Amino acid sequence: MIPYRNRQGQALYLALYQSDKMGSVYCIEQIGYSVRLCDRAVCMSDTAFIKLRVPRQDLVEFTPFQLNAEAAAMWVGELPFTNTTLVAHQLEIALSELNRVALSPGLRFEIIEALSSHLQVTLATLSLRFLNQPLVLPTQPRQMLALANSLYSLTTTAYSLVAIEAIQHSGTVENVNPARLVCEALHRALSFAGQKILNTLQLHRAIEQNGWLELHQLYILAEHQQLTELPVVDPLYGDSTIKTRYLQNLMLGCCRPNQLRQADLLAIQRCLLKWGNLVELTKSPSNEGLFIVDLDSDRPPVYKSIYAESAGDQCHYIDPSALVEYIERVKAEDHRWGKTAIILNGETTIPFSILDHMISSYGSMRTRSFTRTAAKHTLQVSVGLRNTQYYVAGGRTFEQLLHGDQHSPAQDPDLNRNPFLQPLKKEIPQNKTLVHEDQPPLTQGSPKPSPVDKKARDPAPEEQYPIHSVSVVDVSPGGYCLEWTTELPRNIKTGDIVGIHEGPHQDWDIAVIRWISQLENNKTLLGIELLSPRAIPYGARIYYSTDGEAELMPVLLLPEVNLVGQSQTLITPRARFRENQKVTLMRNGEKVYVQLQRQISFTGSFAQFDFQYIEHLDQEAVHASAVPLYDSVWNDI
Repeated sequence: MIPYRNRQGQALYLALYQSDKMGSVYCIEQIGYSVRLCDRAVCMSDTAFIKLRVPRQDLVEFTPFQLNAEAAAMWVGELPFTNTTLVAHQLEIALSELNRVALSPGLRFEIIEALSSHLQVTLATLSLRFLNQPLVLPTQPRQMLALANSLYSLTTTAYSLVAIEAIQHSGTVENVNPARLVCEALHRALSFAGQKILNTLQLHRAIEQNGWLELHQLYILAEHQQLTELPVVDPLYGDSTIKTRYLQNLMLGCCRPNQLRQADLLAIQRCLLKWGNLVELTKSPSNEGLFIVDLDSDRPPVYKSIYAESAGDQCHYIDPSALVEYIERVKAEDHRWGKTAIILNGETTIPFSILDHMISSYGSMRTRSFTRTAAKHTLQVSVGLRNTQYYVAGGRTFEQLLHGDQHSPAQDPDLNRNPFLQPLKKEIPQNKTLVHEDQPPLTQGSPKPSPVDKKARDPAPEEQYPIHSVSVVDVSPGGYCLEWTTELPRNIKTGDIVGIHEGPHQDWDIAVIRWISQLENNKTLLGIELLSPRAIPYGARIYYSTDGEAELMPVLLLPEVNLVGQSQTLITPRARFRENQKVTLMRNGEKVYVQLQRQISFTGSFAQFDFQYIEHLDQEAVHASAVPLYDSVWNDI
C-alpha cells in the first residue's frame, strides 16, 4: 500500500479488508491517520487486505451541477459535444469532484450512470486522436491519450467508491439490493479499467504502475463477496459476469500484445467479449492451467511453467483450453467453405491470422530454441516492401526494374492505361497566369524553368527511400532485437517488411517486424525475424480470366533455403493476392508465369505464398509436395 502523501486528502489511499471469522466484516483504514472506520468495534488480526486507491471524501461543495441523476443528465446533455476536448475536460473536473464529495452509494451510482453514455462517446472520439498515429505520438495525440487515461481512471475510481461504500454502509442503501449495487459497480469498474489497459497495449506501452494491481483487487473484492458468477447487464461493454469481464481483461495481457497491431488487439478483445466465458479461472492448481496470476502483484498473468516464485494464497490459475478448442473448430468450419475470416456479431471481421495468433498464444508456451547474444553494432534498415525492393534491386526504382535503367515515367504503359495515374491537367484561363504556392508568378521576361531546375527539385533517392541506422541490442540465428533511438518512420507497425544491411559487400536480408515495445526513456525496441538472406525483386500482375490483367505491384521472390527446409516463396502486398491466382512476374523485359499455391503466412502489410512455375496463363500448376513449407521460427527464438 502507498502511504498518505499530504494533509489535503487529494492522494489518500484506503485499505479494505475482510475477516473470515466474523463474516463479511470490512474495515476501512485511512493510511496516515489514527482514525479507523469499522463496521464493528473490534477488527480481527487474521485479515486479507484489499488494496485500492481511492481519494478521501473531503469536498464540501460540488459545483458542476446539483447532486442528483436528473441534474447530471441535463448538465452533460448541454455540453458542446462538437468540441471533444472541452467536453472531456468538463467531465474530468466533474468526476474528480464527484469522487471527493460524500454521497450515498446508490445516489453516486445513479449520477455516474447518467454521465456514462456521454462519457463513452467522448472516450471513443478521443481514441480517434491517438490511435492509428505515428508510433511515437506527437504532442496533441499524446495530450488526448493523457486526457482519456484520466477519464478512465476517474470513472474506475467512481464505481469502486460505490462498491466500497455499499459494503461499508449496506444498511443505508435504499431502493436496490446492496449486493446487486456492489456487483454492478465492480463490473463497470473492471470494464473501464480494462479499456484503459487495451489502449495502452495498442500503443505498445507499458501498463502504468498499479494498473494490473487495481484490476486484481477489484476482482478480489468481488470474490470475497461471492459476486463473481452473477450475471450483470452492461449497456456499454456488454452483459457478462464479473469473472468473465475480469478474464477478458487478463487475456489481453496473455496474447503477446506487442506482436499485434492496434486493429488486431481490438479484434481479439471483441473475440474475448463474446467467448471469454470459455476461459476457466480457479484457485486450485490445475494441470490444464496454462497461466498463473498473482492477485497481490502488479503484473499480468504469466505462463505457469516459467513462474519462478512459490504460489501464494492469492495466486489463481487460468485454463484457456476450451477457448482454444472452440476457435479451432470455428476456423475449421469456415475454412471448409473457402473463407479467410469469420464474421463476429454480424459486423466485425476477424481474419484467420488473428485466430491463429490466439491459438498460438493461448494454446501452449513455446520455449526459445536459440540463445540471444548481446551485440553493440549498427544496421542499415529500410522499412516497407517498396523501400526494401528499391535497395534489393541495387538502387533502381520500380519502373527501372521493370523496363530498364533508361526508362522514364512518360514511357510507362501502365501510367498511360490507368487514368488515375495520369498527371492532373488544368485549364489555364486566357490572360491568367498559373501561380504555384512554392514559386513566384512568371512575369514577362522571366526565364522558364529549365530541365536542370526541375531535376533539382525532385526528391533525392535517400529522401524517397530512406535508410535508418539502428543499434543492435542482441542477435540470434533467427533475428535481432533493435533499439531505435532516432525518429521512427511515421507508419511503422508490427508485420512490416524490412530490409537489413550489415556491410557494404553483403546482400540485403529480408525480415519482418514481429514485436514493438516502447520504453519510458523515448526509446523503442523492435523484434526482427529474418525471412531470407537475399531476395529477387519483381513486378507482379495478377491475371483475371474475365477482366484480363491488373496493374503491376512490387513483390519479392525469396529463394529456397535448404538449411531450414524453406522452399522458394513470394512476398506480395497484403491486398488482392490470393491462393490459386495466376501471376505474371516481370523484370527488365523478362516475363515469368507462376500460380500461387498455399498462403504460408500473412500480416497486415504482406502475404507470403508458396508457388509453382507454369508455361502460360492457361495452364494449371500441379501442387508441390516434395519440398517442406517454411514455418516461422520466431516463436522458438
